[in-house]
Amino acid sequence: MTTKFGGSGADGQTPGGPVPAVVQEWQRASVRMGWRMPEDWLVPEAAAVAGAVDNPAALAAAARALGGMRGRQGVGIAETMTDLLALFESLERPIDPDAMTELAVGWVESLEDAAPASCTDVLTGLASPAHFQRAVHEAAMAGLSGGKVVGAIEFARNPGGVRLSWALLAEIGVAARATLPGADMAFLSGVDVLQFLMEDTPEHHALAATCQRELQALRNGALGPASMTFRPAPVTGLQYLEFLSVVRSQG
Repeated sequence: MTTKFGGSGADGQTPGGPVPAVVQEWQRASVRMGWRMPEDWLVPEAAAVAGAVDNPAALAAAARALGGMRGRQGVGIAETMTDLLALFESLERPIDPDAMTELAVGWVESLEDAAPASCTDVLTGLASPAHFQRAVHEAAMAGLSGGKVVGAIEFARNPGGVRLSWALLAEIGVAARATLPGADMAFLSGVDVLQFLMEDTPEHHALAATCQRELQALRNGALGPASMTFRPAPVTGLQYLEFLSVVRSQG
């Protein structure tokens, strides 16, 4: 495959000359490490990253721009970060943690530039999953997540993963809002998980336990038994990405 920018001529040349060898080696390494669409890999932001490898400050800025581009391309965060790792591997250089961080920040920022998601799930009256994720991200970026946890009440999957009725989903929303007032919450109806962001205090944990009991009691246990887990709320961009990965694996 001849690597070139912007659909230029068959000779592999661009108005600025041929693609540098470091870029081509990086692309090959990225494909070996799992990049799924080789024809979509080469963007100007990638060339800028390759050209900045000897300047840490410039590399961090270029990596952030590349992260934003990958996000707008629809590339997942894992594939995006593996791609940059491939650059360091192809150069036989140690990983630059600042560049990796800025890459992730750029990717997250690309989500904020997307069309706004609906704030409310019309079936439960709770936040939509996308809005809940945005609330967690905004709290982390504003430094408001310290002392908070993300909780999850997960119910046993019903046989065949049958969707819950509209009436039961509405009751879930009413019960959750009544027992966890003021908390950001979303119910992932496809997997029967209530997620919420709350203060990490004994009082709030008691409220969460009450919420779990109330939900388990709905319609004589229609949701089945539930387990409840907590994890510290993310306070950095990278921690948010880890949180997002867990959430999307559940959904």
